[in-house]
Amino acid sequence: VKIDILGNSLSIATILLSICGIGSVIYLFVLIARINSVRKIINSLNLCNITDERITLCMKQVTGKSKRKFHIIISEKVTTPLVVDLFTSTILLPTNVLEMDDEQVHNILTHEWCHVLNKDIVVKLLIELLICLMWWNPVVYILKKNLEQTLELRCDLRVTKKMSQKEKLNYLKVLLLVAEHLIPKGEKESRPILCSNFGYAKSTDNSAIKQRFEIISKTKSPNPIKSTILMSIMVLLLAFSYLVIFQPSSYPPTEDTSEVLEITPENAYILVKDDGTNWLIFQGASVEISEELLLQEPHDLLIKIHE
Repeated sequence: VKIDILGNSLSIATILLSICGIGSVIYLFVLIARINSVRKIINSLNLCNITDERITLCMKQVTGKSKRKFHIIISEKVTTPLVVDLFTSTILLPTNVLEMDDEQVHNILTHEWCHVLNKDIVVKLLIELLICLMWWNPVVYILKKNLEQTLELRCDLRVTKKMSQKEKLNYLKVLLLVAEHLIPKGEKESRPILCSNFGYAKSTDNSAIKQRFEIISKTKSPNPIKSTILMSIMVLLLAFSYLVIFQPSSYPPTEDTSEVLEITPENAYILVKDDGTNWLIFQGASVEISEELLLQEPHDLLIKIHE
């Protein structure tokens, strides 16, 4: 089926592919613009950065001997702890963190550093690129939403893996403090793209924070490797689903096919010209045929007429 557009005859498949391509290009430009916006936000926050030796010292204890570069920004414009940027891991902290004790600060920084070590921002970038290619598929948006919670759970489990029940309780208190107090209730959370933050579960998202509480509180924590493998399988299944082409296992019935014209002695004959060539005359049309083909059916049954 073809549709005429501005004088051009285009098939439906071509039109749909064009729409998908245009949508992907638009999403890609929007993605680049959002990433550039994050860089500008970071540069503006650097101008009002509050330095604190206690926070810096605590961060050095968290990173240990790691040679990975990091940058801490403490600002009143930040509402929740989070990690942004791809190359130089920048940790944004709200000024409320300055009022917390050392253990609470250590828990927050450890969680954010786990995001850095797990390369969660790279994972989120890959999901954004997947959405860029399949923006029309609602499944990728569900995958993105579930991915954020999965990454937070993975960091929670990594941080609390060797903690005692009392230490886990203190960690949950910090999580609740971040989710409840650092993000005002009823206020829409504004998080830059490609970030991973400690207070992902907002006070309005009770199911997400409840899930984190339940998993952390368990004596035996789920294996994060299994969660990663499961997520990878889901992504692969989504990708491989587009490699399958559904088609009928047999030819369509004869009544659904176009009419077949049969060559018989009643409607065709062979014309032998003076130069020795043989011509099939069929319904007013003439086609030259070889000697070899002349000996095969149905040509061998036709009457020969010499010119």
